[in-house]
Amino acid sequence: MVRSSYWLGSALVVLGIISIAAVAFGVVESQHNEQLENQAAATRTISLEQARWDAQKVDQEALETEILRRNEDLQARFDKLTTTATALEETASYLPRTNDVLQKNLNILSQIPEKINQWKASSNVTEKERLSTLQAWQGSSTIVQEQLAKLTHSPDDNGTDLSATIHNFHRKVKQWMGGVKSSAPMGPKLPASGTDEVMTHSHMSKSTLNTLEKFTFPMTMTEVQSVGQVPGTSDLHSYEAKLHGTAAWFQVSERNHQVVAYEEQSSSQGPARYDVEEARTAAKTWLNRRGFSSLVWTNTSRIGNVCYITFVAKQGNRMVDKKSVVVKVNLVNNQVVGMNAISWFNHHVSPASTAQTVMSSNQFSGLFSSSFHPKVYRPAWYAAADGAYIPATSILGTEHGHTFDVVVSDKSKAILDIRYLD
Repeated sequence: MVRSSYWLGSALVVLGIISIAAVAFGVVESQHNEQLENQAAATRTISLEQARWDAQKVDQEALETEILRRNEDLQARFDKLTTTATALEETASYLPRTNDVLQKNLNILSQIPEKINQWKASSNVTEKERLSTLQAWQGSSTIVQEQLAKLTHSPDDNGTDLSATIHNFHRKVKQWMGGVKSSAPMGPKLPASGTDEVMTHSHMSKSTLNTLEKFTFPMTMTEVQSVGQVPGTSDLHSYEAKLHGTAAWFQVSERNHQVVAYEEQSSSQGPARYDVEEARTAAKTWLNRRGFSSLVWTNTSRIGNVCYITFVAKQGNRMVDKKSVVVKVNLVNNQVVGMNAISWFNHHVSPASTAQTVMSSNQFSGLFSSSFHPKVYRPAWYAAADGAYIPATSILGTEHGHTFDVVVSDKSKAILDIRYLD
């Protein structure tokens, strides 16, 4: 009985221990599971935060990329706007000049049909008059096209469209020239070409008149008069004329039929609407149309609204300084109003074989005595105070062992300047 109680008690003790151990294990396991769950929850939280951060990072990078793209797009648009603004400013600068060119020349269009009808109805109009007028019209259209081309910078500019009317006018003039020459009543015949018949222009040879007309084309030249031979030269003669009603002066080489100097009265009042670079381009174009080739620009001098632009001849790779031409350009309208190419045609020095009288003795009175001996006569231009150049003759001479350069006006024979040389 006692032994049975012992084993029963022992069994109960063992069961109690097992129960306690089971409870303890359960508590530990529960704590472990709770810890694992907490770790898992923490891991999930970290993962979610990382995912959220990664998502934000992706969004930020995408946003930065988009911002950069938009910035580049805006920059490109800004650059385009800047270019457009610059183009508009340039357009605004040349449109007034373009309008001036058109306003001054489009009135020719209204004159042509009426003039053509007059010619067809009259038998008293000479062929020379018809052709000179038509050539003047044609030349005017060419000048307008050139002026418009200078005002625009590329064929795509809006200003080029403005020349369409002038281009059509040019084409019509060519058509009318052909029609009038073949169908209009014929006037008096002109002298045969190549003859030296005296014309009505102040006893001027036809060859000289042709030289002047060729040089001044497409301007209308009238009232041509001979001033006389340039002192100290064998073949240079001075002439006066009107170009579109404006007084002009010329020196012509009768030997090679070339205009070697030219000056036109031109008002330089008002603002200069062109710069020296535009003037240089105008001068080069003007010279090219008159047969001057292989030119090299060397110098530009500006006096007020007038530019004097110097070119020299080029032979191979070297410049020929003794062969030069000076072109005078009015910056108000960018028109060539003068030229001196005397040295170009080797007329820069001409020894005086005899003591030629280029002025009356009373003009020398008080300045030089009869002991003044002219040695060299040279065609020259005298720069007046107002910037204009006056056609003149430079007389190098000696008096009592001293050398003087006397500058005398070709027209008035007045002494313009006296320079003591040595």
